[in-house]
Amino acid sequence: MKISAALITLSICAAVLYGCSTKFDEPVADSGTADVSRCVSVGGDFLSGYADDALRPHGQAHSVAALLTQQFALAGGGGFRQSLIPLTGGIGISNKPWEQIFNSASILGFKTDCNGESNFSPLNEMIGPATVYSAMQSVPDATVQDFAIPHATVNNIFDLQFGSASGSLYYHHFASNPGVTSVAQDAQAANATFAIVWTGMEDIYNYARNGGSSNNISPSATFNLLLDSLLNMLTAKGANGVIATLPDLESFPFYTTVPPRGLDLTVAQADSLNQLTGLQLYNAGENGFFIEYPKGSGNYRQMGNGEHLLLDIPLDSLKCYSLGVIQPIPDRYTLDSAEVAIIHTAINNYNSIIKSKATQYGLALTDMNVFFKSVTKGMKWNGIKLTADYIKGGFYSLDGYHPTEKSYAIIANQFIEAFNKTYHANIPLTECRDCEAFQFP
Repeated sequence: MKISAALITLSICAAVLYGCSTKFDEPVADSGTADVSRCVSVGGDFLSGYADDALRPHGQAHSVAALLTQQFALAGGGGFRQSLIPLTGGIGISNKPWEQIFNSASILGFKTDCNGESNFSPLNEMIGPATVYSAMQSVPDATVQDFAIPHATVNNIFDLQFGSASGSLYYHHFASNPGVTSVAQDAQAANATFAIVWTGMEDIYNYARNGGSSNNISPSATFNLLLDSLLNMLTAKGANGVIATLPDLESFPFYTTVPPRGLDLTVAQADSLNQLTGLQLYNAGENGFFIEYPKGSGNYRQMGNGEHLLLDIPLDSLKCYSLGVIQPIPDRYTLDSAEVAIIHTAINNYNSIIKSKATQYGLALTDMNVFFKSVTKGMKWNGIKLTADYIKGGFYSLDGYHPTEKSYAIIANQFIEAFNKTYHANIPLTECRDCEAFQFP
């Protein structure tokens, strides 16, 4: 029997193929020109892993900085020492301290409103101050590398009292010398080769979250000076780093979910309200809710488009008890046009400063302002569509402001892409299969 030359050739090819792996080798992770052997993070809520109105140990372990350093480890990066919250359910500082001071992380449940309708709503438990303070006793640890502190402004980062017992509950827990050293000093003492920085959010959103009624925004000149001081301290010994810009106000469902002009009236209802208030404010059709403007002036008007009602407004009072109709809505639940303009100006100025500092210090720049706008328009991740819609959109956690763990993973990938581009590196993106999101009941 004769065997053709073609068949011999095919047999040889098959033998070669079966004798070798047919799987293509994946590119080796490489940190490029950056040294990621020892990382440090400095910032606020969005670097800490805060979500669902609280900071949980699981959230910290899956924060943007933690996920970044996990990927850096693939290219020889070292560990990332964190001081984890000692309560599994998390600790949050309530935005309504007259109701409760501390709360656990929210879960999604059902709540019946004043009209007897049951709807999805975030539910959390109050945590007694004694329990919190007992759990959060100061535990100094000079090896900590994670200095992302919930609610920390850029001023707080340099405030020596921020780590004291009367300062930040979160930072006091692990400050190296409470009340004596600052976050910036402790971060510098970590001697990092790479810095992850995302600060400025709290300077603006601590003001926005209270309806502009407290916590004035730090002037741009102050932010510029302090950010420069921070970056100089962190990079003085040649460290590289990555820094992020700040998202716009309208990116967050906390400010966009409750419509400012959501009062729909018939002719009879409008006439009745005008007679009752003695003011010719209301017309048939769409109306804005009733606010004092300017604040403290004693003058009143309806809200207009481009103004905002905050998500934590008492919705039952709005639906059933004439809040915003006969009684003006309290300042802390509204952002009027003047306050919105202040916030927009501050974000633009801060972002210009952040971009300038990235260039000055040779840092990778992650443009979170652009990225969060893509979420607002709708994006896909692993085949799943995510939007900025409250609850149903899937990107934001139950507080309507902080992302879910899964979304923090997406954000971490934005940091990785900026890192790879700047430092000619090849760090794989994170899939974070154990990152969590809120569950529907």
